[in-house]
Amino acid sequence: MKRHEITKPIGLTNLCEEVENICENACIYKCGLRPKHLIVPLSSGSGRTTFVEYMTDMYKEHGIFDFSGSLDDYIEVTIDGSSSRSIAQAFASFRAVYRNDYSNVAAINVEDMAKYLSAPQFADLMRHVKELCRNAYVVFFVSSNPTPNEEKLITKLVEGIGEKKIHRAVIEKYTAEDICCLTEKIVGEHGVSIEHHQMFHATLMDLIQNYAILEVKDAVETAEELIHFADFSGFTPTVSDKSLTLLAEYWNKKSERSEIK
Repeated sequence: MKRHEITKPIGLTNLCEEVENICENACIYKCGLRPKHLIVPLSSGSGRTTFVEYMTDMYKEHGIFDFSGSLDDYIEVTIDGSSSRSIAQAFASFRAVYRNDYSNVAAINVEDMAKYLSAPQFADLMRHVKELCRNAYVVFFVSSNPTPNEEKLITKLVEGIGEKKIHRAVIEKYTAEDICCLTEKIVGEHGVSIEHHQMFHATLMDLIQNYAILEVKDAVETAEELIHFADFSGFTPTVSDKSLTLLAEYWNKKSERSEIK
């Protein structure tokens, strides 16, 4: 049987190491113990889903969880904290499974709840969270730079779930090299080949540093704009360091027009 290929995220080194350390000690968790739930300060568009997919694949490969009780190995939801009804609707996603209780990986964006810490529906959130944490493995996402209210939310989650059962991950920033590799990966995913890769990589690194391309969303935008300067004359479209030069010229002209306005 062909094994599923596990794709490791580019960057997010600390997070990936946590997953790998758990998998290296799989024998502990095969005895019925569970890893600590995670609080992950990682903004939307910064690789959340990629990480959850990697973690789920790794845990499944190493037998950390059973993964037989649901149609889905993982489920991602975003909480709208404006009402008890909207919170209940988000958690209802975890009930559409084979068994009564969802027991796989649950990824929950709880950022919005930071606005409703004193609202009556916050108690509903905690009730749903505690219930889900009894059977599922839960990853709570907040923004990369948590606001004071998000910090209070994190504290309440830890207090509600129990500090021995949940862990706050440390996230390092993406390096220029990470962003460079991400940009190249996205270009390739669009079916575009890179010519003279070594030279292309060096030029792209200069571009990333000169234009302060620091976030995953910036890498996505750079890759998508770069494809407009690809060579489509052959069977496979290609980009090269010349394409990057044209992209930089385009950015400069766009910036000049904005300054004139």
